[in-house]
Amino acid sequence: MAFSIIRFLKYVANYTRWRMHVVIMGKMSKNFVKSLISCVFFISGFWFRNYVLEIDMNKKDNRRKNYTRRVIRESFLVLLIRKPLPKITIKEICEVADINRATFYAYYDGILALKESIEDELIQDLVGLKSLIVNSDLELTKKTMSLLLAKKELCQALLGPNNTDLFAEKIVPMFRETAFEKYRKAGIDEQYYEMIYVFLTGGSLGIIKDWMQNDCKAPPEDIIRLLQTMYTNCINGFSPKAEKR
Repeated sequence: MAFSIIRFLKYVANYTRWRMHVVIMGKMSKNFVKSLISCVFFISGFWFRNYVLEIDMNKKDNRRKNYTRRVIRESFLVLLIRKPLPKITIKEICEVADINRATFYAYYDGILALKESIEDELIQDLVGLKSLIVNSDLELTKKTMSLLLAKKELCQALLGPNNTDLFAEKIVPMFRETAFEKYRKAGIDEQYYEMIYVFLTGGSLGIIKDWMQNDCKAPPEDIIRLLQTMYTNCINGFSPKAEKR
């Protein structure tokens, strides 16, 4: 766009210099102003048309890139549900996505880079829920379940038996500091923070993994109630404030 504007200004400058030369040489035309205005409008129209075409082409290019990226990711997830991660090849992904290897490498450096990109996207969604821990365990559980259901196929692949445990290791540290703040407000002895956190995160991941691997057959409300009971009983069991009540 900047290049087009500069080129347009050069056209106008060159035309003006030429017309001024005509004036100096005593050959000024009576229609000089009209000619200059016509030239400006002509060049402006030419530039604007090219600018609009450029925007349209960029939009189409972005749509094509987004589509290709989505197809690659979906193809990988389909394969990850079917077979262990180490047995998945780029060739298989390309066959399922109906693309060539060059197209794959234009978007990702390899299978691990592709997997990490998908995992990071889900982690960012979970990070957005982190603040709910302190205020409401129930609200956090409901929002998390809604997110998992909205991305069911993705979660089934990442939390399934064919993926490595590295994804779970990424999730576990995410809520530690916020959870510890909740434990502090509950009056729990600091020496138990880590044990409680490991128990709750490990137990929650185990329940969710089992639910996902069984195709989410149990009603989400039952899973929410199960997780909430585990959270509440664990926190109350260590909280002196709960004992006083």
